Amino acid sequence: MTISTTNSRNDYTASSSQTTFAYTFPVTAESDLLVYTDGTLKSLTTHYTISATPTGNVVFGTGLASGVKVAIVRSLPLTQSSDYVENDPFSAETHEDALDRLTIIAQQIDEEVGRSLKLAAPSTTTNLNIPEPSADKYLAWNSAADALENKDIADISLLPIPVSIADGGTGETTAVAARTALGVNKGTTIESETPTVTATGNFFDVTGTTTIAALTAAVNRQFFLRFLGVLQLTHHATNLDLPGEANITTAVGDVAEFFSHTANQVQCVAYTKASGEAVVGGAGGGPSKGTGAYIGTIRTNPANIQENITLSDHSSSFTAANASNTINNRGTDDGFVDGDMVQLLGSDLPNGWLIDTQYFVRDATSSSLKLALTFGGTAVTISDDGSSTRTIYQNINGMSAGPITISSGTTTIPSGSTWSII
Repeated sequence: MTISTTNSRNDYTASSSQTTFAYTFPVTAESDLLVYTDGTLKSLTTHYTISATPTGNVVFGTGLASGVKVAIVRSLPLTQSSDYVENDPFSAETHEDALDRLTIIAQQIDEEVGRSLKLAAPSTTTNLNIPEPSADKYLAWNSAADALENKDIADISLLPIPVSIADGGTGETTAVAARTALGVNKGTTIESETPTVTATGNFFDVTGTTTIAALTAAVNRQFFLRFLGVLQLTHHATNLDLPGEANITTAVGDVAEFFSHTANQVQCVAYTKASGEAVVGGAGGGPSKGTGAYIGTIRTNPANIQENITLSDHSSSFTAANASNTINNRGTDDGFVDGDMVQLLGSDLPNGWLIDTQYFVRDATSSSLKLALTFGGTAVTISDDGSSTRTIYQNINGMSAGPITISSGTTTIPSGSTWSII
């Protein structure tokens, strides 16, 4: 026969319950085939049969699962069985069979070589041998790059163990030592009289009540201070940059985070009050009085506190519009502004608004406003306009305001009001 194909194997991915797989290269006997499923060698007759030779099908006795990898590989014994006797007739068929066998063996060897590790054609390296396997070693080129050898992992030119801080590590082998090396631990307690951040540690307790206007710290230090006493942190644009550019009076348990961008020049990047309250800067927050006839309205910004303050209840009758969820005849012209805390009175309020409930004014215009249950929250929806007489009022009882400093003058408290200083 002639050998018209060069392949020595066929590979398949089985579909569900598939049993038959063709081999397209010639073999002389059924035993010339090796059959694998998912890399496992199968046995002729036990697992499969051959339908024909020189080409034909491998037929499995049981259908294979979907996705199973099937490899059919030619494996002819590397022998020569033709015997030429001197002066015997020369059979063309016998001679051709011998040539076919040699061709098949050459193709078979080529298939095996194709799966082998080899150097590229331009390489001039010769006589390359792989050393005997050695446990826990890796295969590498020698220093002359002309041979392979077994090497120990410890011989690799990697970063040393432990990795130094300069190389991105900690220089230590335990978690406790690593935190110490990186300064991620509690440092020496700082006295407010001499506020010096030491080189070791990044969390410090601060004792004392002396005002702190500057901190002594090396450049590029990130650290936390926990205050164990009440004292003032005095804002400074460069030496002690505080949130809102305003001074802060500490409370026991307050924690502040700082970063020193320059030696002895630090910025407070976060301040957490032990009470959970927000830190309010100088330009925003703090209460002040309203103006004109609605002097009882409490506003923000302590810089606006004035002398001779008279506080009184502030109330107005109103009508409502459910289409826009608004009080549609009261607004900033009547002394109400966004953020005011108000309550409603009336025998028939619009459905959705309740008496004895604290609301916050939002979306106030000159003649309308909306109500929310939380400061800055979503406006409460109403389903009708209500009827009868209704009142929106801002009652000074129950209000809180602070800190308020009255440097001169008087504060008049209306009759019937109750005030507590805490």
